[in-house]
Amino acid sequence: MSKLKKFEQAALNVMQLMSETITARSFFVATTRNNRFRILEKFNLEGGCPIPSQVDKPVEKSYCHIVANNKQPLLIKDAANIEPFKSMAVTDEFSIGSYAGVPIYMQDGSVFGTLCALDPIPNSLSKKDVSVLEMFASFISNTVSLEEAYSKLKQYEEQMTLELQLAKNIQTSFISEEINDEHIKIDFLYTPSSHLSGDLCRWCKDKDGVYTSIVLDVMGHGVSSAMIGMAITPILRTIANDVNSPYEVMSELNRLIREWFQNKSKVTTFITGIYLLIDTNKNVIKYYNAGHPAGILVNHNGTSEMLGEGGVPLGILDELPYVEASVTYQNPCEILLYSDGVLDHLIEKNDSQQLISSLMDRYKECVNNQIPIIPLLKEQVSRLESLKDDICAVSISVK
Repeated sequence: MSKLKKFEQAALNVMQLMSETITARSFFVATTRNNRFRILEKFNLEGGCPIPSQVDKPVEKSYCHIVANNKQPLLIKDAANIEPFKSMAVTDEFSIGSYAGVPIYMQDGSVFGTLCALDPIPNSLSKKDVSVLEMFASFISNTVSLEEAYSKLKQYEEQMTLELQLAKNIQTSFISEEINDEHIKIDFLYTPSSHLSGDLCRWCKDKDGVYTSIVLDVMGHGVSSAMIGMAITPILRTIANDVNSPYEVMSELNRLIREWFQNKSKVTTFITGIYLLIDTNKNVIKYYNAGHPAGILVNHNGTSEMLGEGGVPLGILDELPYVEASVTYQNPCEILLYSDGVLDHLIEKNDSQQLISSLMDRYKECVNNQIPIIPLLKEQVSRLESLKDDICAVSISVK
């Protein structure tokens, strides 16, 4: 067992106080765990017992073995003349004339070790001293219990941090690779509010000149939302390969989410999202918006449009209403998809109803000045001290 810092100081303070109330001149705190007798801290007055600087031996070779086994105080008035103590090597090694030891208990009733007083002179200790030892042992017990609880909590937190980092790496690996070909360029921002994100973003090249992109936002934050998002990712790939239209993709996702949670009355969730199918051969964007913040389309001639037409979030209704929308665009154009974390953190909140309009104006300004918006958003995020919500944004440049 590694030494506990607060325990060390508490033990020294206790033994110093004991030296002022008990006639013995030597004191120590030992642990008897794992069948070992180890002295953790000692305190010696002049003329006391010569306790070695380091003691770590089999527990049965110590007086403390009897204290710990019996869970009872032990008082030995004349160790040199009482068996089995006079035959034990520790009696001569420590020059023990008289000894008093009491168990130190943990909160679960197990014995941590012993608090002991000893002196080279026989008959130096009495039952009254044992009572004082028990009082101080109770104090040490509380200190050890608290510090061990803290140590376990710290270990748990460290383990959780490692596991969450692994989960974060896995989650990040699900994000699609950036695309930059003759038709399209895609960049993204993906920042969890904690270790894991409830946002999901993906995109892919469907066939020559045809691309799809999706942003989903699972209700809530943290591990549970992230788990749902990671469960959706592989299914989404399969769905997108099997069906063609944005409505069909979102409808199938809705069916699966309802199926996952329909028999779990205490577990409810919903997911907002927007799914785009971009056909660069026809300059057409088909999309389905499931209760998600409107996507933004900005043509380089200055015209713009919000991609907000759609239905309710996924997971609420058994069947989604058919409200798939279609817009035409002019080459080149810019498209921005995002989660509400972008609105919450990166847009000034003068009027909550105007957040998307404010983002649209800002996006148009970036497009007009040929400033990529994702690096700009990343720089803003880096200045934030904390995040209340996950942040996700996907920038699509159609060439």
